[in-house]
Amino acid sequence: MDRMCISCIIGIIVNIIILNYVLNLEKEECSCSHDWKRDVVKVTSGILIVLSIVIIILNLANLKVYSNVLIALLYIVYIIVSIAHLCVTFMYYMDLNSEDNCECSQNWMKHALIYPIIVLLVSVVIGVINMVVMWPTISKKMALNNKSKNNSNRNSNRNSNRK
Repeated sequence: MDRMCISCIIGIIVNIIILNYVLNLEKEECSCSHDWKRDVVKVTSGILIVLSIVIIILNLANLKVYSNVLIALLYIVYIIVSIAHLCVTFMYYMDLNSEDNCECSQNWMKHALIYPIIVLLVSVVIGVINMVVMWPTISKKMALNNKSKNNSNRNSNRNSNRK
C-alpha cells in the first residue's frame, strides 16, 4: 500500500472523529456550537471521507494511466477541500474554545477536535508531497498515452484513406 492510501486512511479516521463530534454537538442541541462553521465541517468531513474511499479503491484497482490521472485529479480536489476544511474546523474550534458559558462544549471532546486537525494537517502535507512526487510520472504517462493515441489515429486515418 503506498503513501497515498495511507494518507487517505488517516484522513478517513480523522474525519470520522470530527464528524462524530460535530454530530454529537448537534444532537445535544448545543446552542453555542450552532454556526455555519458546524455545517461546513459536517459537509466537508463527509466529502473528504467519500473522496478518500474513492481514491483508495481506484488506487488499489491499479487501473492504467486513466486511473492515475483520475486519482491525481481527485487528490487535488481532496487537498483543496482539506485545506478549506482545516481552516473552517480550526475557526470552529477557536469559537468553541472562546465560549466560557457553554456547558455542552466544555468537555474533553472539544479539545479532542484539535488533535484530528493536527493529524489531518499532516495528512494533507503528505498528500501534497505525494502529488509533487507523483506528478512527473503521471505527466510522462499522459504524454506517452497521447502520443500512442495520435500514432494510432494517424494509422487508422491512413488505412481509411487507402480504402
